[in-house]
Amino acid sequence: MTPEEQAREQADQDLRAVLLTPAGRRFVWRVVESMTRSLDGSFAGEATHATAYNEGLRAVGLHITLETQRVAPELYVVMLQEALQEREDARRRREAMPQEPDEG
Repeated sequence: MTPEEQAREQADQDLRAVLLTPAGRRFVWRVVESMTRSLDGSFAGEATHATAYNEGLRAVGLHITLETQRVAPELYVVMLQEALQEREDARRRREAMPQEPDEG
């Protein structure tokens, strides 16, 4: 096995180890969804530098997503299910909170 192949294998094992834990899956999802904005559009109107910056963030997020799907597709699905459940739980918590009276 070449040094490059060994490095790739180690990187794959490292990613899989992260994805095997709930905390690791939450972290990866948080990076992909929030920090890289890979699920959002990147166009920023006339601000071409901002669009380029957003595209760079998006490219990183897409790379992480594709690597996750390649290395551990079954754990990618688990990560998505957990993220959707967390989103639903947060929505329910918000709805259960007492509403302040409207001052209008």
